[in-house]
Amino acid sequence: MRYAYWFWENLLPITKIKKINKLIQLNSFIADDGKAQYAKKTATTKTIKLNHLRNLLQEELDKLLNINRLKFGFTLYPLLNSKNCLYHTYDSKDKGQYNWHIDGSKDEDNFDIKLTALINLSEKKFEGGDLKLFVGKVTKVNEFKNSGSMIIFKSNILHKVSPVIKGKRNTLTILLEGPRFI
Repeated sequence: MRYAYWFWENLLPITKIKKINKLIQLNSFIADDGKAQYAKKTATTKTIKLNHLRNLLQEELDKLLNINRLKFGFTLYPLLNSKNCLYHTYDSKDKGQYNWHIDGSKDEDNFDIKLTALINLSEKKFEGGDLKLFVGKVTKVNEFKNSGSMIIFKSNILHKVSPVIKGKRNTLTILLEGPRFI
């Protein structure tokens, strides 16, 4: 059976989340994240190289690659240390959100994004900021609201983040790439 998404609820403890957030604050930079062309996005996006996070996230990276092998079956390129990961902060002050979009590569790229992985790195509870996927119908992924949860889904699935109405939602995005679809 092919899956649209897979999730792990409460995978990372708060102590690990705090360490990851600290590393991101020390080693990230603001850069163009190539947001979807027509989707409204009100979030702060920072970029961090995977090599800064690998020691803390190796077990989670292994889980992502294993679930691809077991449930999705994509041919993926290795997760190199030079890979950019995206850290998004959706703040209620800005009604942080990201409208419906898919994750994809540019026409000139020699690869396609196959899977999108998100890790909820929020240290405190927030309201709103729901992850919604369109898989035949709109599906709200309630399990992803919990800090330390992780989800992986096919990157060509329409998805969105509803406006955050209280607090801040922090997530790490890891895009898993492979050979171009033909």
